[in-house]
Amino acid sequence: MRWGEDLEAPERRVEVLLLEQAAPGGRATAVMARLFATAGSSVYVSVSCPDAPSLAGARADVATRLQVLPPSN
Repeated sequence: MRWGEDLEAPERRVEVLLLEQAAPGGRATAVMARLFATAGSSVYVSVSCPDAPSLAGARADVATRLQVLPPSN
């Protein structure tokens, strides 16, 4: 996921854990999560689509549009 920052600055990323699963003939789902060192601070995003190609597009949208700003300790 994109690290929340000025869009004019060089791009940085926050690493997340990704679980992706597609059921045969069923929905495709991705769960992205990141825990930070500060209590009560985490990011959890779940995306579910009718098929794997739709999920790939939705994941790309999330990665492009969602900016994560880790807490300052």
